[in-house]
Amino acid sequence: MKHFLPRLSAYVLTLTLLSGCALLYADLEPPEVELDGITLGQPSMLGMRVDLEARLRISNPNSVKLPVKGGRLALQINGAEIATARLNEAFDIAPYDATVITVPASLSIAKALSTGFNMLAADDLTVEYALDGHIDLASRLLGRAPINKSGKIVIGGAQK
Repeated sequence: MKHFLPRLSAYVLTLTLLSGCALLYADLEPPEVELDGITLGQPSMLGMRVDLEARLRISNPNSVKLPVKGGRLALQINGAEIATARLNEAFDIAPYDATVITVPASLSIAKALSTGFNMLAADDLTVEYALDGHIDLASRLLGRAPINKSGKIVIGGAQK
């Protein structure tokens, strides 16, 4: 019996501390993800592909840093999925700050034409986009944050 009370006290203290940690994260908002820009590379007629880079702005609306450990995203342009990407590198987003990451992708010229973007007019081409997926946060308390964002963007330019 004399070993029971110290162990019970230790368990109660541990549970109290863990619930306190959970309360710290209870009011956290998920990160916000926006498409910051798309840059098209030169089409390769030999490979019938075009490279592109999607710049994603990930914002932290919280007063604590968010540790990102990965994620998965799908990018649609004009209603057609043109690229999927995995976020494999871990990084932190400072409180009330944003990080811009570049996600490389490649798509077939046929798919690019079927989605309605004309590679030759990329100087001022406005398209509708949708981002779907999730970001995995490095804390089990935070878990996985869903991404579902849409808007318009100028290819080679900034979001509208």
